Amino acid sequence: MSCLVLLCWFAPVLQSTESSLPPDLNYLIQQRTAYQNMSVEWSVQARARVTYYTSRFAGLDRLFVKRGDLDGVVAPETRGQDFSCSVQHYLIKDGNLWSYLDDDLHLRVGSEESRIDPTFDVRTVGLMPADPSGVTLEEFVARLEGVFSVRDDGELRHVTAVLPDGGTLEWWLDPTKGGAPHRCIARDAARRHTAEASLSYDRSAPPFWFPTQVTWKVDGVLKKTANFHSVCYDDQGLGDSIPWTELGAFPGLSVIRAGQEGKRMPIWDGFEEVPANEFWSRAKRGEVDLEKFNELVARIRNGEGQGRTPKFYDPASLEPRILTHAPSLWEDYTRRFIQRFRLEGEQIDRAWMHLKECQKPAYAYLDEQKSAIREAETERAKVAAELAKVEVAAELAKVEADRAKPAANPSRSAGAKAKSSAGAGTKDETSGSARTKDDASDRDRTKDEASGSARTKDEASAGDRVKVDASAGGSSQERSAAKASDPTSADAADDAGAKPRAALQDELEKLDERLKKLYEPIEKIFEEKLKPGLAKLPTQAQIDAARAREGEASWKRDARLWNRDARSRSGLTRSRNRSSPLKRGAPPGGRRPPFQRAVRGGVMRV
Repeated sequence: MSCLVLLCWFAPVLQSTESSLPPDLNYLIQQRTAYQNMSVEWSVQARARVTYYTSRFAGLDRLFVKRGDLDGVVAPETRGQDFSCSVQHYLIKDGNLWSYLDDDLHLRVGSEESRIDPTFDVRTVGLMPADPSGVTLEEFVARLEGVFSVRDDGELRHVTAVLPDGGTLEWWLDPTKGGAPHRCIARDAARRHTAEASLSYDRSAPPFWFPTQVTWKVDGVLKKTANFHSVCYDDQGLGDSIPWTELGAFPGLSVIRAGQEGKRMPIWDGFEEVPANEFWSRAKRGEVDLEKFNELVARIRNGEGQGRTPKFYDPASLEPRILTHAPSLWEDYTRRFIQRFRLEGEQIDRAWMHLKECQKPAYAYLDEQKSAIREAETERAKVAAELAKVEVAAELAKVEADRAKPAANPSRSAGAKAKSSAGAGTKDETSGSARTKDDASDRDRTKDEASGSARTKDEASAGDRVKVDASAGGSSQERSAAKASDPTSADAADDAGAKPRAALQDELEKLDERLKKLYEPIEKIFEEKLKPGLAKLPTQAQIDAARAREGEASWKRDARLWNRDARSRSGLTRSRNRSSPLKRGAPPGGRRPPFQRAVRGGVMRV
């Protein structure tokens, strides 16, 4: 019998309230919700595969992140294809379920009520006898009902619920650990099948007790094992709500809202969805950071695919300055370090403990300096926005100045007209000469007139040159005055924007230096404490294996790009055998590009 069937035993239609439960269960549920925020790093082993997750709770917000296995593969059934290594983010916020796959160009959202909830609420661990995917703690409490009895079983409290269908659900709670569950068993009415969860607590964490390991069995057969590597309550770095940045999305993504498919999609600006026209207008004004979006589009155009390679193979995917300034991002750095070197068991626990030791003084310092940092960052953002506007205005002024300039060579069109007129006159003279072929005197007069006309043209041309030289001989002051009187000239635009631009750039540099000094203690903790401490954890064998994997991944990536280029070259080479030069891929002049031209001996010049 599957775990899903067993879970249906205690999902009756009638609703119950928390007060109708025994005091022991009530106290346990209160312990699981008595926090401002909670963050859990954990993994689940099913058969030979281990999958890593992150769960966070803050107020009414819930975050669930599926990070994949130690190879960074999230969807093994599609290994090597797009999104097979894309981390999956699910955020329940403001009554909506937001979901995002790394490297996707779309962000999806639907109502929380109509969801097919993929999240795993770790707060239900030990309250349910099986993997509680898709069931929240609140839903579990609302559905649970039956006839309850409580008795002592040694040092434990044994709570039994007889369910409406005749099945039973039992808990063994440990009063010495705040009533934390030690074991949970469900049996069907016929007593043929059982589902069991066993919990162990290797470290004390009063006043909240959370297991370090849970095993789930069905009919005595081990199905899954969950390990909880880091559990953090009421961390000042987490706050009372989950920020949008945890969703992994960035400005420029299209938003697909459930039930509105086919309509024009709004665009995500980093904090909310806005109409496409408004977003791109703001982007043109430099008010939106499109760096990540442009990088993703460039990777897709280069044929690198979407989410085919784990992020921890790419050190540049974590921006150094932002990483060192934000202790909350150190978790991602630690997680990637664990995946990169494939740390195990106690190594993983020590890595997360070391992270918390480093984050504690970092958060304390940020709390002391938050006013100064906020003031400097606000001022910097204001100056940066003003500088962006000045630069955009200068570029637009240059464009307008280029449009307002006269034609580069006005004499060319006049010369073309004169040439056309002269050509027509020559034709008439030729035909006239043919008609008066026997009249030699007329022919001589025509020659004299032609030579006189040529002399007249030369004199006129010389006169024009004199006029141009006279005009060019004007004073530089007059030219400067003329240039200054033309507000559309590019030089005038440069002069107008040079001073404010230079002043703003200087101010921005000073603010950057000020922020650098403010963040210097945080960078010192990251560089001198966190990184060296983590570097001591992997063994030499793990380091060598990581280098080998990264070398292989780099080789595969290079080979994939080489094969793509080779296919392109092969297609161009095959086209040489066609009859038409244009069909062979050659330009209208008949000359092929260098990489298509064959060299003697059959070698291609690439």
